[in-house]
Amino acid sequence: MTDRRDGYLVRIEIKDDAGNVTGETDAISFKGLLAIAHDDALIKIASVLVQLPSKENEYTAIVYATVQPARVTFSATGDANRRT
Repeated sequence: MTDRRDGYLVRIEIKDDAGNVTGETDAISFKGLLAIAHDDALIKIASVLVQLPSKENEYTAIVYATVQPARVTFSATGDANRRT
């Protein structure tokens, strides 16, 4: 069983639109995702920066990523900024 000491799980705060912490949840870390991908014969990871963070967009970066392990391909768009 994987636990927090392995670095695969992290505890993150859940915030409302005003930035107030409303709870916490466990999430898988990048290290954990990468370990799972390698266990599943990772073929490729690719990402494209869609939006650079700037003052005009409240320092929000947007990335489109594709991960291809042996059996399926996953693609998704994600964002990050100083508030999240």
